[in-house]
Amino acid sequence: MKKFIKSLLSVAAIFACSESAFATCSGTIHFQKPAEWSGAMDVVILNKTFAITEDMFNSATGFYDIKVNQSVYSSPEEKFGIQHMVKVNSGSSAYGRTELYYVLASKWNGYESMYSMLIPSHLDIPCPTDDGDVYVMENPKKPGSTLISSQKPDIKYFYVLVPDDEEWKASVPMYSGDGTYKNRQYLKVAPDMCGWYYAVWMDEELPENLIFFKAEDESLDDAIGIDGWGASKLTPIASAALYEGYGVDELFFIADPGESPDGKVISLNDPEIEGNCTYSMAAVLYDTDASLHGSFTCDAYPAVASNGCYVASAPYGF
Repeated sequence: MKKFIKSLLSVAAIFACSESAFATCSGTIHFQKPAEWSGAMDVVILNKTFAITEDMFNSATGFYDIKVNQSVYSSPEEKFGIQHMVKVNSGSSAYGRTELYYVLASKWNGYESMYSMLIPSHLDIPCPTDDGDVYVMENPKKPGSTLISSQKPDIKYFYVLVPDDEEWKASVPMYSGDGTYKNRQYLKVAPDMCGWYYAVWMDEELPENLIFFKAEDESLDDAIGIDGWGASKLTPIASAALYEGYGVDELFFIADPGESPDGKVISLNDPEIEGNCTYSMAAVLYDTDASLHGSFTCDAYPAVASNGCYVASAPYGF
């Protein structure tokens, strides 16, 4: 009887060890692909690939929703990566080559010039478990890096078309969420939107006193609020109320009402107004002859004015 019980315990122990050696990806992977990707994509778990198809795309959220339920003999915490392979013709070669683009927790939109499937040792995004969720996207607060979350991030964008004005174009546009110059922050350049900038908030309190101004405008004399550029008084934008009231995650602000087709400064959709990406400005360019100006010397910073081509009599200033 003792031998029988001992045998049962041994079998149970073996079974328990066997079970612990299996890891499970069970749940939904929500993936927001890089804008440059177009074509076949795969989720890679260990040595297996699972195609991401267009019918998985959720137009309401902008994510691909990929259901996974994969048990693999591996470490207790299974991990995955996402890859996108592109066939490229190489000139006269009839075969061409395959380029690999990939997303990992450690790398957003990575690239390999030769065909190379993601290998298990590189995979670093934790799998969903117990029918949970994993969101994978570019980090809006740190472009070029990967954001991994078990919940859908609450992200709000505020796009700004700054005035088509020489002083504004020559300056760096900034914003403040509390209506003061002290707590200023830089606006980011909006890609593929000429003349537009943006601010973004993620899982954080939205500003109640949002204003925009030039970097050097410490007194906020030319700052812009809800009434637009040139208003008689500065009234900050209650952005939290706007997002909640309209039920949107993006707002578009045309700082100069004169540039808006209908005179309205707030739009819920991209108004498709293109600003100026360049601005012509007068400048005086000096020749690099050191005798004309004392800034021109042959040596590198910080050892200026210390070698043979330095001209002591050359004037400084303009």
